[in-house]
Amino acid sequence: FFTFSSFPLSRCHITILSKHPKKSHRKKVRLFWYCNLLFKPLLRHFFSFSERMSASGVPKLGFFGKPPQDASGKALGLRLFNFSAPNMKNFHWAWLTFHIGFFSWYSIAGLSTFLYKKGETEGYVLTEDSYATSVMFAVASTIIMRFAFGPICDAFGPRLSQAFILVFGSIPVACFALAMDSHVKIYILRFAIGFLGASFVPCQFFTSQFFAPSVVGSANAFSGGWGNLGAGVTMMVMPNLMRIFTDGLGMSDNDALKWVFLIPAAVTCTVGVLVFFFADDSPQGCWKNRALPGETSEEAAERCRIRDEKAAAGVKEEAKEKVPFSQSGLAKSLYDVVKNPNTAVLAFSYMASFGVEMTLNNFMPAYFLITFPSSGITRETAIMLAGALAWLNLFARACGGILSDQMNAKLSMSGRIITHFCALTLEGAFLMLFTFMPNIWAAFVVAVIFSLFAQAANGTCYSIVPSVSPYKGMISGLVGAGGNLGVVIFAIIFKNFPGESMATGFQVVAIFCFAAAASSFLLRLNGQWIIPNAATREALAPAKVAPKEVKHTESTVTDQVTLPAPASAVESRA
Repeated sequence: FFTFSSFPLSRCHITILSKHPKKSHRKKVRLFWYCNLLFKPLLRHFFSFSERMSASGVPKLGFFGKPPQDASGKALGLRLFNFSAPNMKNFHWAWLTFHIGFFSWYSIAGLSTFLYKKGETEGYVLTEDSYATSVMFAVASTIIMRFAFGPICDAFGPRLSQAFILVFGSIPVACFALAMDSHVKIYILRFAIGFLGASFVPCQFFTSQFFAPSVVGSANAFSGGWGNLGAGVTMMVMPNLMRIFTDGLGMSDNDALKWVFLIPAAVTCTVGVLVFFFADDSPQGCWKNRALPGETSEEAAERCRIRDEKAAAGVKEEAKEKVPFSQSGLAKSLYDVVKNPNTAVLAFSYMASFGVEMTLNNFMPAYFLITFPSSGITRETAIMLAGALAWLNLFARACGGILSDQMNAKLSMSGRIITHFCALTLEGAFLMLFTFMPNIWAAFVVAVIFSLFAQAANGTCYSIVPSVSPYKGMISGLVGAGGNLGVVIFAIIFKNFPGESMATGFQVVAIFCFAAAASSFLLRLNGQWIIPNAATREALAPAKVAPKEVKHTESTVTDQVTLPAPASAVESRA
């Protein structure tokens, strides 16, 4: 429908077709024409934007065809529907593994209405209060694991790290039946399942290894958004799986709960095994053969050949001198990131975007059932309505990143901060409006608009993150952990606003979003802040006088980061 509606239709065609004798046909023609007016400019803008990006030295986005590569083997473009090795194949492994990890992580949230009911305890595994507590346990472990898996990915690569997370994270999911007789056991189980939330770190590490700096922002946004979509998929899939066991096999709700979680556990474990055998760590293959910063693929291959020859000849490498932790690279990177005030501001902002988004997935089904009892919707429908919001991750997070890139081209880093401020402000405004809606369908429409800005704010946040510190893994891990900390904080808030007072809890969270938007005024990056200043004009000046012809297209300039030209090109000029 999207494709056909973009066909150019003349007014003559519309005039003739609109006089069809059947009224239903005339309505269809008008709808076709309106969609043509809407989608054709959007498509035209997308492809013209891609051409402008390419003309300015930044590779364009696309759908098909193998993307070009730079001298180190990293892709210079993003082709969403291409599966060629090594770049696009591992892009799809990145988002798929994160998606499956998210699916299993939130599988219990997908069946929340089967686990507890307001005012009732008999026949239910949890109470309303104990469920809110279990949510905090489910996210608390993720805060720790996301921080820990940054250095683990640095040491062992994203492939082994992601496989480890998925395989071992599937075990507690499969053991849900063993914890149904005790709230404490469920708390422990959900804490262990939170291990799967760390799959975000290898996902972003994958794209950082396979895409050049000029396109890695878009790759991160798409892989992160499509991975987050797992929360929406589980909201729709898990109730239907539950129905198969209850209606199809005649089980009771409690008996079905003992078996239904074996399905996401099996899928998660299978994907973990597959990514271990079929994914790559880098464009050069395994992690030990990767190209180091500044190396080309040929130089990396030569270095690895010499290393392997020495190993075959029995030559041992010189033992590295041990240094105290305070002088280690990990300590230096941690100190550099923590002392930077921008880290705290962005972590606070990510609490208000990713944290709020995940909180809605947990509490919105109960909100619909409690606030709109006369709507007549079932528990399954409430879960699916909340899960539908996560489907916006297909494009909303990426749109935030792309819009941030456009503003960066016009106003440098100030443009990125302005975009982030606007996304958070509109997120808070529509969340506040959501609590005043008189019926469930009006509330759902406002929730959709709110989710668009919340997910776009995720993209705008992580478009700023790479510019904060040269230690990309450490800053990404800390900001990501801040999002999960937000889920814990908001779960505590909703625990104090149960039942019919849940709307007040959403209003408190909306105020938190406004505070996060206001914190954007504290961001200082490369001398720039939210209001364009002399540093902004200075940053934009080189872009205006840059020559149109660039000989070494594999070395592009983006976000004030210059990549060195290949050694072979330097020798040819000499």
